[in-house]
Amino acid sequence: MLVGWGRLSSTNWNVRLYHLQQAVGMQKEDAFSKDEVYDDYDKPSDEEWVKIRTFCRLAGVIYKVAEEIFEGGYSTSNVYFHLLAELKVMLREEVDSGGDGYYFLEKSEKVLKMFDKYWDDMFLVLATASVLDPRFKMKYVDFYCSKSDEGSKAESVLEYLRNVYARYAANDIFRKPICPVDYEEEDADDEEEEEDKEENKPDAYEDFVLFKEYLKFEGGRSREFQESELDSYLKEPVMEWNKDFKALEWWKEESQKYPILSRVARDILSIPISRATSYDAYVSEIREPPGYVLSMDAKAANAMVCGRSWLSLIPI
Repeated sequence: MLVGWGRLSSTNWNVRLYHLQQAVGMQKEDAFSKDEVYDDYDKPSDEEWVKIRTFCRLAGVIYKVAEEIFEGGYSTSNVYFHLLAELKVMLREEVDSGGDGYYFLEKSEKVLKMFDKYWDDMFLVLATASVLDPRFKMKYVDFYCSKSDEGSKAESVLEYLRNVYARYAANDIFRKPICPVDYEEEDADDEEEEEDKEENKPDAYEDFVLFKEYLKFEGGRSREFQESELDSYLKEPVMEWNKDFKALEWWKEESQKYPILSRVARDILSIPISRATSYDAYVSEIREPPGYVLSMDAKAANAMVCGRSWLSLIPI
């Protein structure tokens, strides 16, 4: 009766949640006692109502976030951090609010414990992706850490991103922008002719040893004190909030300004945080991964995934 006049054929927990929420609303209005049409059905006991309300409260807050993640249409990895941070706050509020006695407290603490384990394991990669979202940068990570007991994690995120950027900057492959500027053919031909003339022109400075040492000296100092792309990006103000913002498109447009950092952003933002689709996310049945995946060592699986994407970066 509580799940749509009969046994629910669908195993999707969001559908079950909707029906049970309707039932809880009707129970508050005492509709099951007032309307004679329900007299022929077995009604839940008080203990069963506690279980139903517990499911509705905990699954309800999860569904609010799941709906944004899986039905947003553009789930790059930068959208996860602030949404899951919101989920953690809502779950904590449910635990602190109590209600419905020991059963609710036991279930809510169990859900929060499971979430905290995932959050601790994924915090670094989720927060790094959030920093590469120009709507957040380090502002949201700092704000979240200041509101929680995870203040030191903000420094870890920035240090990790600096190390990743340094590795990319040390590789000449990543110095070229993702989208090089296209020139008209005639202009390109003219420039090529000018370059040929410049190359054939004798340069007496090639024999000036002291001057060449000066260029090396000054160039080294310039590189030492030059502001990195990452520092420049973080200093600029965050973008105004836009829910439909597409981070990868933004970095593609900004690749001329940030040729190295845009490569970092492209690789991190494209990490598939979840394999679930908007439909699969709500299936409550246990789904086992394929046998070939289970048989692989974690490091081997990671090497295969990374190696496939990195092969395209190796010059022929």
